Parts: sequence; C-alpha cells; structure tokens
Amino acid sequence: MSYRDQLLYMLRNNQQVMKKLIDDISEEESLERGQHGFNHIRWQVGHLLYAAGYSYSLLDESYDEYKQYKEAFGGGSE
Repeated sequence: MSYRDQLLYMLRNNQQVMKKLIDDISEEESLERGQHGFNHIRWQVGHLLYAAGYSYSLLDESYDEYKQYKEAFGGGSE
C-alpha cells in the first residue's frame, strides 16, 4: 500500500469515526463551549474536517474545496 493510499484510508476512517461520535449530540449541545471557553464541538469538527481537506490537497493538488472553510475553521479561528 502506498503512502497516498494509507493517508486516504486514514482520512476515510477518521470521517467514519467522527460521524459516529457526533450522531448522538443535539443541536443545543453542539453549540456549548467546553470548560475554560474552548470552542464548541461544531467548531472542533469543522476544524478537523478542514485539516483533513488540507491533508488531502497535499495528495491531489487540484483539490481545493477545503479552502472556503479556512476563515471559519483554520488555525487561530474561533
């Protein structure tokens, strides 16, 4: 298995696990900030997906859909 295939496999697995984790969270719960003012779970998931999109773009230079979410979910955003 190539490095590219391994990374794609990891990204797909992460997506499936994340979906299972957030399926039971209500709309209200998803907007609650954690202890110490951490970002809410919607931001956390968005940031993870943005980062996965960036990783995927390293494998496929034509993929740039993730860029539209940089302002909302990129490093330093809240």
